[in-house]
Amino acid sequence: MKDKKEFRFVYGPVPSRRLGRSLGIDPLPFKTCNYNCIYCQLGHTRTMTNERSEFFPLNEIMDEVKRAITLKSQNIDFITIVGSGEPLLYSRLGELIRSIRDITDKPLALITNGSLLYRDDVRDEVLDVDVIIPSLDAANQELFKRINRPHKDLRIDRIIEGMAEFRRRFKGQMWIEVMLLDGLNDTEKPLLELRDAIELIRPQKVQINLPIRPPAEEWVKPASSEGVMRAKAILGRAVELIGPQIGDFDLTGVSDITDAIVEIIKRHPMNEKELIKTLKKFAPMDVRNALEKLEREGRARKIEYSGMTFWTYVKSRYGRKSR
Repeated sequence: MKDKKEFRFVYGPVPSRRLGRSLGIDPLPFKTCNYNCIYCQLGHTRTMTNERSEFFPLNEIMDEVKRAITLKSQNIDFITIVGSGEPLLYSRLGELIRSIRDITDKPLALITNGSLLYRDDVRDEVLDVDVIIPSLDAANQELFKRINRPHKDLRIDRIIEGMAEFRRRFKGQMWIEVMLLDGLNDTEKPLLELRDAIELIRPQKVQINLPIRPPAEEWVKPASSEGVMRAKAILGRAVELIGPQIGDFDLTGVSDITDAIVEIIKRHPMNEKELIKTLKKFAPMDVRNALEKLEREGRARKIEYSGMTFWTYVKSRYGRKSR
């Protein structure tokens, strides 16, 4: 029988490329989102919705947050609300933020697609985080639909206006993330459109990211070095390229190696070498044996991308749709 106190909504701390060691909080069912991005490393959206809901009871999430902070406080740089879908869809997000503030002075971040910031109530709820990282991959509706495949009710001009209004009131740090994709948003016209949107929003930073793990659609490729240079030149001085994450996942409270692997690949598909390094508390052969067991039991599977084999969560669905 599994430990009844295993974590469902909280994970890590994990090494974050931007936030140090980040304790993640995921208040959503797996892949519940209002986007279905072609580059998502967790695969296709399983529940496409633009309706906010209390998917899980707030008190259950907070019980885990309190326990994780007690167990792992010295190893936490940031607490980060980041769903395996879109966290702004969690209807009690404002209460979750206030509840976290009541129990710790650790800085609090929110990673989001920013899609619901056009709503007054949503903007009000998230004003009290220290750092917000919304994504913005396109600034015209046609390209927005090609890259992010949003819910039918969403329009990118309204989203950009919502981000700009939020930024005018927000006292913390806002960092816009752009996923730069070969042949889609790395050429001059879409980059100039993004620049105009970013100038309207006025974030403190613009962070260029590249898909380094299997994307939802197999044909998606990261921008070339030329594309990255073009983006940095057009988007301005505050642009930085986000490098690969470093460090180990904190697996305190996880004793079973198969549970540890599932805990990791549910959020970050990894190749075998990365998993062995991350799970250094276990012998390499034990990691390999556990991967084989998970594959036999239908709890994990392999996928090829850029000449490498990655292990992914079995519920992740990847496609072969053409461009």
